[in-house]
Amino acid sequence: PAREVDEVVLREVEPREFHRLFGLNVAVYGDPAQARWLVDGLVAEATAAPGALRVWVAESAEEVVSAGWLRLPEGTPFGSLWGGATR
Repeated sequence: PAREVDEVVLREVEPREFHRLFGLNVAVYGDPAQARWLVDGLVAEATAAPGALRVWVAESAEEVVSAGWLRLPEGTPFGSLWGGATR
């Protein structure tokens, strides 16, 4: 069931903060190995092509309750939106 939250803050996060997506991913999907794969992959992607990946989180009481990212392929004016998870 949905839970009520007092306040949600949306903010962009840097690769050094991507580890915070781990707990969200495990809470939603229940698979720590998959969550580690996802976080490690996002960090590697952001490190290999700075500016080509932008990640946002929604936080409530300093807990990540949702996340998603935007991939900006080089040489195109378009981006693709990717949903992480929402708990």
